[in-house]
Amino acid sequence: FQPLSRAIIEKRSISFTYLADDLSSATRAINPFGLGSRKGNWYLVGFDLARSAPRTFRLDRIQGRVEVDSKSESFSIESDFDVLAFLDSNLFDQQHSAQILVLRSKGWTLRRDARLLCEDDEFHHVIITYSNRERFVDQLLWHGEDVVVVAPADLRAEIIEKLKSLVALHAPSGIEG
Repeated sequence: FQPLSRAIIEKRSISFTYLADDLSSATRAINPFGLGSRKGNWYLVGFDLARSAPRTFRLDRIQGRVEVDSKSESFSIESDFDVLAFLDSNLFDQQHSAQILVLRSKGWTLRRDARLLCEDDEFHHVIITYSNRERFVDQLLWHGEDVVVVAPADLRAEIIEKLKSLVALHAPSGIEG
């Protein structure tokens, strides 16, 4: 806790190796906002510099040493930021559901939590319940062309916009998505 607490107090950016839900490891660079405990786990909340968005990290998934930037006061934290309220609204929020088409031979991690509505030769039409939209969007994007969001419309629009951004970011020069 000490390097994290000190980085939060001194407003120093940090980086660490993080073990994701799918057991892949990646180096994350964040501006740490706070620490909090919910449902038996400790969490770090901060702004992920690579993803340009607030993120939550379980402390038991941080691997190895936390590297603390030498520059203090390198970011600001809103004075009314409440780490526990953030955790409650982002990790333990009410349940939502989405209708998803999942390619028949793909998406096994999505199927685990899904209820089958119907199927055809190509897709299973399922309903998936989720509480953390940010994590759910990331999971859907990871599955790529193996899934299609049917509803709700705002989730579908968000996925489409993120896919367009990814195409624009990775398209060779002179080609637009």
